[in-house]
Amino acid sequence: MGNSTFRSNKGKKERRLFVRDIFKNITAICMTQMIAKKGIATYGEVAIQAILKEYKQLHDLNVFHPMKIKDIPIEERNKVLITLIKEKRTGQIKGRACADGRPQRAYISREEATSPTVGLESLMLSLMIDTYEKRDLATADVAGAFLKGNMDDFVMIKLFNEEVDIMCKVDPKYGDYVIHGKNGRRTIFMKLNKALYGCMKSAIIWYETFVTTLKGLGFKLNPYDPCVAILKVNGNQLTIAWYVDDTKISHVDPRVVTMLLGEIKKKHGKLTIKRGKKHTFVGMDIEFMENRKVKVTLEDYIKECIDDFKDDVEGTATTPADKGLFIINESSPKLPKEKHENFHSIVAKLLFISKRARLDIGLTIAFLCTRISRSTEQDWRKLLRLLKYLQGTTDLPRIIGANNLHMMKT
Repeated sequence: MGNSTFRSNKGKKERRLFVRDIFKNITAICMTQMIAKKGIATYGEVAIQAILKEYKQLHDLNVFHPMKIKDIPIEERNKVLITLIKEKRTGQIKGRACADGRPQRAYISREEATSPTVGLESLMLSLMIDTYEKRDLATADVAGAFLKGNMDDFVMIKLFNEEVDIMCKVDPKYGDYVIHGKNGRRTIFMKLNKALYGCMKSAIIWYETFVTTLKGLGFKLNPYDPCVAILKVNGNQLTIAWYVDDTKISHVDPRVVTMLLGEIKKKHGKLTIKRGKKHTFVGMDIEFMENRKVKVTLEDYIKECIDDFKDDVEGTATTPADKGLFIINESSPKLPKEKHENFHSIVAKLLFISKRARLDIGLTIAFLCTRISRSTEQDWRKLLRLLKYLQGTTDLPRIIGANNLHMMKT
């Protein structure tokens, strides 16, 4: 399932571009998160209870243990735990604890912290195989996946004030470790036992933990993609592909799929499982159809791009671009900062969409990507044209199928 083009420097740069911007926008916009102090001020007791629930889970899983400051090397005292309050789209307030891993960049290289994720080509080819062989399919999310891996470095975190008070409600023993500063600030130092979200090496620790589980069950990693593994069961291939803690499992016999889900659950705890013809995986809505075909859409992402665009997107267009797409007017005014950032963000999201479900906008997006660092009013109008086209074709799906396993048809 390898593809040399996908692994080229250009491809890697492209992936880094949209992953960085998608993450930035998901964090800032979609997840509506805020630090604990602001969350408590905004939501009051509801936020306190959300954080209490999150901290109790971390305590019960032995994610960290408190330490006296005299026992902590000076250079290890600046890893700070940020507690985020998240308001979900359902209106539910949820606590989420993650570490601020930025100080780790000074002594952990990117190579040490990089975790592989399933390649796009691998994922699409596996979907083709799933529908061609009429396999039973399950998608599953491992709850608290990062917390299942043991931290292999000495990493300290700190809790302050409101977080300290909540931690002491979880277990009064933490009160013995509270430090009272001259300014009245209360602090607890903790050493991480488990990989916590936000730490630079958490993803790779979870990857190694999960791979160890699969190898223990007899799986072999695909030589071209380290996030695809196979095992022959009853004469047929059992395939698992994963993107961090999201997994896709398929086999012609539903009982074999159930068996593997049980093994993963036994080893790593609670799973959120989806069975049947419709799934959402790595942001894609996937539906298995008749005649060995599978439909892929990203309607919500497209609507989000249209909603986030700073100008009104009125009407529709019949094509993604007109004949002037490649004509550059050097005298066109540069976009102001706010519009420039919005242009960059929308193009990054559309790049993500184009690679997965909307190949018809690929040419237009390829050009707009070259304009990100020097975007102008002319480029803005070209992006608006593209969004008008998408507004009229939001539900247009990508259909994948095959008459044989030597050629995928899109």
